Amino acid sequence: MARNIAIPMRMLAVISAGMLALLPTVALAAPTAQTQAEPPQSSARRTFLEFFKRENEDRSRGEPGLSRGPDVPPDDNFCIITPGRREEIWHQQPMFVMRGQVDRMHLRETWQDLTQPAPPTLATDRARPTAGGLVIVHFGSLTLQPGNGYEWLFYDTPADDILYRLPFSVMAAGEARENIAADLAQIEADLAQQGADAEAIAQAKATYFLEKDMPADALHVLFAMENPTPAWVALQSEAIAAICSFALGL
Repeated sequence: MARNIAIPMRMLAVISAGMLALLPTVALAAPTAQTQAEPPQSSARRTFLEFFKRENEDRSRGEPGLSRGPDVPPDDNFCIITPGRREEIWHQQPMFVMRGQVDRMHLRETWQDLTQPAPPTLATDRARPTAGGLVIVHFGSLTLQPGNGYEWLFYDTPADDILYRLPFSVMAAGEARENIAADLAQIEADLAQQGADAEAIAQAKATYFLEKDMPADALHVLFAMENPTPAWVALQSEAIAAICSFALGL
C-alpha cells in the first residue's frame, strides 16, 4: 500500500495561503499592504519549506541517512525528490526527479512474484544531470495504468546490477480519481477565463494537491512546467533544498 504523508490541517492552511498568494490579482480580492510587502516567490518558498518540515518517520524522499539499508545508494549527493518511495500518485505520465548521478534509469511494473521472470522494461533514460546536478526523467508519451505498481531502477555502471529500486503506485480508477480530474479541469477553466497565465494555473493545481496531501503530484506540477520563469526556477530550487535537507526514510 502506498504511504500517505500526514500533514496537520494547520500547516495545510499555511501552505494554501502561501500558494494562493502567487495567483494573479484577477483571481483574488485586492491585496492588503502586508500582502504586497512579500514578493510572490518568497511566499512560494515558505509554502514548500513548511510542507516538507515533517516527522522523519514519514519521509519517503530526501537524502540517504547515516544508517543505509541495502537499497540506499552510496552517493552522498544523492537525493530523491519525487516520487517518494512507496508513494501513490495521481498523474499517469511518469516523472522522476532526483539530485545526484547514476549511469541510467529503467521503469517497469513492480516485480511482485520473484519466482517468475522480471517484468519487461517500459522505458529507459540515460539520466544525464544538469549543470546543477539535477536529473529530471519525463516519459510524456508513456501512460501508466491506474491501480498498478511500478518501480524506478537505478544503475551506476553499464552492467545490469541494480543499485537502487524505488517502488510507487498509480491511484486506482474510480470516483476519487475522477473527482480530481474534474476539480483540476474546473480550476484551469476558471483561471483561464480570468486571464491567468500557465504558471498561475500550475500554482493553483499544486495548491490543490498539497491540500489533498499529495506531495508527489504537487511536485510533478512544479517540475513539469515548460519554459519556466526565473521565479519558477527559484521555487524549484527552494523545494529541492527543503527536501534534501532531511534524511530519506528506509
